[in-house]
Amino acid sequence: MIVGLIRTLLFFALVYYTIKFATWIYTVYKGMKNNSFQPNRNEKEFRKKEGEINIDYMPKKKKVVDKDSGDYVDYEEVDNK
Repeated sequence: MIVGLIRTLLFFALVYYTIKFATWIYTVYKGMKNNSFQPNRNEKEFRKKEGEINIDYMPKKKKVVDKDSGDYVDYEEVDNK
């Protein structure tokens, strides 16, 4: 009885991993079929020629501070006599 149970569990494990492996193979095949391993046309356009220099500059964003968002500090003038 226990041998039959173990055999059944092993059979289901074998079927599970076979299906899992088959789906992995299918997704790899589908990716190759869609040319996902080849460079896109846009990537070919951006390839630099030898000696070409391209400088990308992103200016720093200005820090925007709301006038009402600060803390108010109450102070008192002191005479130094």
